[in-house]
Parts: sequence; structure tokens; C-alpha cells
Amino acid sequence: MTTIVTAPEGFKSLKKGVIYYLLQTTVRKERVLLVAFHEHPMKRSAERQRNATLHVLSRHDFEQGLNVDARGHGPALVLTIKDGAMPPWLQDIEGRDLDAEPAMLKANGKSQRSPRDEVVDRLVRIRPAIDAMDVIFTADHPDIELNKFARKSLPTQTHETRFRLWFYLYLVFDRRMWVLLPPRFRCGRWDRLSPLYEHSLLGRPSEEYGCKYKHRTTPDMIKKIVDGFRKHAKSAGTLGAVIPVILRREFGCKRRKLPNGDSETYHPDGLPFPSPDKFYYYLYKIIGRDEVKRVLLGDVRMRNEYQPNMGKIMDGLYYVGERAHMDAAQVLERPKSYLSDTHLPPLKKVELVDAVVGKTLGVGFSLGGEDADAYKMALFCAVIPKPEFGRLMGIKIDEDDWPSVGLPSSLVADRGPGGSMAVRRELDKWVVVSEGTPSYQPKSNATVESKHARSHRKLGAPEYRLSNLTVIELMQREIFQTVRKNRSDDVSRRAPDRAVVEDKVSSPNDLYRYMVKRGRSSLLDVSFADAVRSFLKPVELHAQDGMLWFRGHRYLVPESHYRTLGAAIVRYTEKTALKGYVIPLVPLFAWVEFGGELIELAATGHEYDDALPATDIEAEQIAKARSKMATRQKRSVVAERVGEQEDFKLQTGKEWFSGQTRRGRPKDRTPEKRDEVKRLKQTA
Repeated sequence: MTTIVTAPEGFKSLKKGVIYYLLQTTVRKERVLLVAFHEHPMKRSAERQRNATLHVLSRHDFEQGLNVDARGHGPALVLTIKDGAMPPWLQDIEGRDLDAEPAMLKANGKSQRSPRDEVVDRLVRIRPAIDAMDVIFTADHPDIELNKFARKSLPTQTHETRFRLWFYLYLVFDRRMWVLLPPRFRCGRWDRLSPLYEHSLLGRPSEEYGCKYKHRTTPDMIKKIVDGFRKHAKSAGTLGAVIPVILRREFGCKRRKLPNGDSETYHPDGLPFPSPDKFYYYLYKIIGRDEVKRVLLGDVRMRNEYQPNMGKIMDGLYYVGERAHMDAAQVLERPKSYLSDTHLPPLKKVELVDAVVGKTLGVGFSLGGEDADAYKMALFCAVIPKPEFGRLMGIKIDEDDWPSVGLPSSLVADRGPGGSMAVRRELDKWVVVSEGTPSYQPKSNATVESKHARSHRKLGAPEYRLSNLTVIELMQREIFQTVRKNRSDDVSRRAPDRAVVEDKVSSPNDLYRYMVKRGRSSLLDVSFADAVRSFLKPVELHAQDGMLWFRGHRYLVPESHYRTLGAAIVRYTEKTALKGYVIPLVPLFAWVEFGGELIELAATGHEYDDALPATDIEAEQIAKARSKMATRQKRSVVAERVGEQEDFKLQTGKEWFSGQTRRGRPKDRTPEKRDEVKRLKQTA
């Protein structure tokens, strides 16, 4: 422990504003020894001179100064006990474990000695005085006794002032050897712009142009460097590109050719301008290295690559469905068209991922670009049982493979279609809190961004992948991939310790069951009818031939509604439209509003084609093709009738429609007619 003594208003020989350190209390001499450490700047030099002065008080005066005086005033001396204190010039490294720092063992300078070697050398020099400190403290003049030891010190004689300083430092600060460390870590921190050095040329002399070839950096030059960087850095992009811009536009410099073919920068009026190294030095010193990087690289890249870890996104969340993240990504392969061998625009996949368990709660799809319908499809997938979702998508999904059902209590999406009013309006019905992430900052939505498929860039010409799967088949494949990730992704790091040890939790599905089993779920229940009305795409279905049609797809009325919806459709015309809902891109099922009831309809194909691989977009193209062919066929029928009449006249010489029309009924029972018919039959 180090005892610090101060005299707020001065006391005896102790001055106000000076910090003293308690060194020794000698009983034989009835006195108290105090030490003050001083650091003075040297004239015309950045070096600082350090020394220690010894102060003596009688023990009676010292104890009197610690007590309250007769007038009731406070004590004249104030004692402060501090653990691990360091000398004033070493306070910047106070609390650091210098024994564990490699820099303390690294040799530097011409002496090839490490800082630890210097400390040990100083300790060796004062060791004889430490062993004889009782004799020194009982002497009438301890400083004189220390000077004698300084002159006898080994391996060489030591300066008396330095010897006394090291001796007092070692004893005052708990005999810790690192208090003897020279403060060389403060080298270079002196003010280069001080008027004390205004006539000095700083830095290493130029070997090529001479020791006096340079201009001294002035505050005005530094201001131009900093202001020029803030003005031109973003447009230049790099530090190497912005320096020439500042030299030309802020300092007025130009370029000229030298006789040897090299180029150099100069000022037409001979005014001073900084060298490139001075740009780096003052920008890093005044603006800061991190701020320079931020201006040049941008906030997003700076945060992604250089910002320290601020914690996990799931910190502060304890329930499944307490918060989920939505985002869309492009499927790596382009789907094949159902109509031809061409390929369609890329398929976008929307994933809704829970922030706590890392499980995908729902998926949605769109073609070409992401839209609000794809995000609403992902919400629809999340709120219905997954075997039912698989049936609607034409595949089979087991309950155990995807057990989650419900709407999250809070949603986070980017500022794209996922955060549009079309999506927020439906979420407001269940008071679901929706948040938006900053633009172009995927790190803010890392929970779902980490779920996206990764593509590896290859050197050479650009290339892309074409799939042999149609849009619906590619959607089905992506759903199977989501099921696999929910079964196999590693969530052991985000799972509680008890879940890993006792329940062997390793996958998102395992962690979901663990949380739900303990009642830690915030998922909201939504009925199937409400899910259809809120999250599926509203459309109009038209009646024709006793069936309902949408974009070329035919939907049959189930038997249970033959007498209601089926009978009504028969009476409807093609212009009659019924309000309905469909899953985007998927034509397998539709739901129609009739009589306040939501009725599910199944799409049907031709008798010889039971598969429905076309999306609603492709079905619309098929319907247009049917209409075009029907129009062409009408024109063809007229032409064929004209042709048959011409052929008939050419071969028979008579018109197609010849003869006359009479009133009444024909008389087929006359004897003449019966005889002619009999003869014709016999001939046949």
C-alpha cells in the first residue's frame, strides 16, 4: 500500500498543491520522512527532468496535523491509501501486468537491452542501499548517505540524483521493481507545433536534397489537410487518391518534369506544402485512424469488418416467437419454363426465421423479384400446420419434421416489400410489432441472412445455372431444403446448458420442442380461414361450363357444396366474378367466398393429363394461347366451308344449297316413292 500525504492549506514545511508520499517513521529520531517526486521540462528540449526531494517532520507535528485543531477546523494533513499506485510519470500504465507484456522483454535501441533489463540493472545498483536503509534513515542527513552509496555503486558509478530517485521510488511504491521503468512509452508525445521549436526542422534530414531541404509544418497547413480530407475523401475513395486532390485544390500545387524523366510536385509561388507522410501522420493523429477508415470505406463496411462484437441478436429474448426476422434471397438456379425449353427469371425465396431457436417458421416465393405476396405467403406458411402446407404445395411433410405453428409476436424485415404497408396492414390485425432494419445493412438482420444459400465466385467469365425443374418443382425442392435445415442445423451454441446436457438438443426442431414443452412460446394462434383471408392473394374467379376459372385453371366444386355453390355456378354467366384467394404461383387450390363461408376448390386438368406443373402465370399464358387458337380456328372453319362448297360444285355442277322450300309435311308414303326406295336398297 502507498500512503499519499497532502496539505490542502499547507502545513509547516509542506506546501499546498504538492503531493507527498510517506517513506518512513523513525522512532529513534522521532521524525517522519516524506518524499515528493518532481518532473520538470528542460529548456530547448522535449526531455523532462525527474528527481525526488526528501522532507522531514517531527513525529509530534505530523500527528498533530492529522488531528482536528482546537478551533474545530479539519486536519491539516490528509492521508490517502492507494493500492498499486505508480509514479506520476508512469500513471498511464497503472494497473497493467507488465510482466506479461512481450514489449517489456523486447530489446531495442543501440544498447540492445529490453525494458526489463534496464529495470533489473537499476535495482541491482540500489540493492546495497536497500540492505542498509535502517542506517540511512537514522542518519542526520539521509541524502548524504545515499550519495555515498551512489558513488560506490556497481558496475559503474551512478549519478547521485538518479540514485536517490530510484531508491525512494522503490521503497515508496511497495518495493515493486516496475516503478523503476523509464517512461520511454511517452516518447514522441511532445507538441511539434510549440513556438519553442519553430526554428527547428523536424524529422530525418533528406539524403538526396540536403538536411535543410524542407518546410516546417504550420497549423494552417494542418487545417488544410484535415479540411481537404473531409471535403474530398468520399469522392476520391482511397487515401492515396485523395492526397493529390488536396495538394492540387487546397494547396495549389502543380506537377513538373525533371531532366531525368521523373516528375515532382511543386508550388508556383514557392509556398510550403506537406509531404505524403505528413498527410498520414496528421490525419491519423487529429481525425483518428478509425474515423479515416470510416470516411473512406463507409459506415456499413466499417461496422461489418472493424467494429467489435456487440453481442448476439437473441440477447434479451427468452420465448419462441418473441421476435422473428424476414428476408428474401435468390435461388441459385433459374427455373425451366413449363411451356418451352427456355428458362424463366430467377425465383426468390422468402424465409421467416425465429430469433431464439434459429428455426425457419415459414417460406414464401415470388418470380423475378421479391414482392409483398411472397412475404405474406411466408406468414401463411408459418400459421398453418406444415402437413397441410405440404398438401397445398403438392408434397408430403411430416408433423415431426416441421412442428411449428403460429404467428410471431414481433417481426423484423428490411425496407423492401417485407416492410410495406401491404404486409404491415395484415400484421396490425393481431397487434404484431413490425420493425425495419437500416438500408444496405445485412448485419442488422443476421438471423435470416445466415440462412440464405451461399454461392462461390469463380474466376473467369460470368456464368449462371439453369435448372431442369419447373417453377413449382423448384419451390418444392426449396421447401425440402428448409425441412432439412430445421432438422440438421447446429444450434448447440444458442441452446441453454440444461437443454444440451439433459435433452441432447442439437437442431432447431429439438430446441423448439424444448422451449414449447416448458411454456416458453409467444406464437399467436391464427385460424385457417383467417390465414387465407389475410395472407393469400385475393383474386376473382369466373363461372363457365359449371366450373370456376382463374387464369386458365379449372376448379371443381366439392360434392358437399353441389346444392349451394354448384347450383349457383350453373346460373352464373362468364361476367359473374366470385371473390377468392390463391397461393402465389401455385394453382393447385383456390378458396372462394360464398354465403359467408370459405370454400376450398381443387384444380383439375384434362382427363389425359392429371399433372398441374404450370404456375398461375404460365396458366395465364396457356389461356391466352387457347383464346388465340380459338380465334384462328373460327377463321379456318369459314374457309373450310367455302372450300367444300367450291369442290362440290366443281365436281357435280350444282350448288351446295339447291332446290326450293314448300309449306306442309312431305308425302313419303306414295306408291311411286316406296317403289324407288325399294329399288335403291336392293342396289346397295
